[in-house]
Amino acid sequence: MDGVSSKGNGNHAAQTLRGVQFAVALLTACGGGGGGDAVQPLYGAIAINPNSVLTMGITSDQATENDAILRAEINCGPGCKVQRVFTTPNKCGAIAYSTGQRISAWGVGATSNEAENAALLSCRNGGGNFCSLYSSRCNSQ
Repeated sequence: MDGVSSKGNGNHAAQTLRGVQFAVALLTACGGGGGGDAVQPLYGAIAINPNSVLTMGITSDQATENDAILRAEINCGPGCKVQRVFTTPNKCGAIAYSTGQRISAWGVGATSNEAENAALLSCRNGGGNFCSLYSSRCNSQ
């Protein structure tokens, strides 16, 4: 019977089942048995105004994706749209720009260096001749 014995007394099986049910209930009440130490992901977001090359905003360490979106749009200002939300494993975001060609670009990565390089490459690939880094941020987790 695949690991289940049909021999013995039914009272022992009932006691075992009650013990398992109690353990499951206890683990659920305590946060799944992880001791409450489970790391919650943090979110960041990048917002850019498509009508203004130097109107950009970036945020990190927000508790929810919606918080990150709202904060990035506030940091950027009117007319801005979120281009990307980032979280683990790509916990960093960056914005680059080229004023001569009126280009704004973004990138994400596991480190600030990766995100910055991705943003600068995206700017150059988009036609930017003199791309500069605007800002980068990383979530602390």
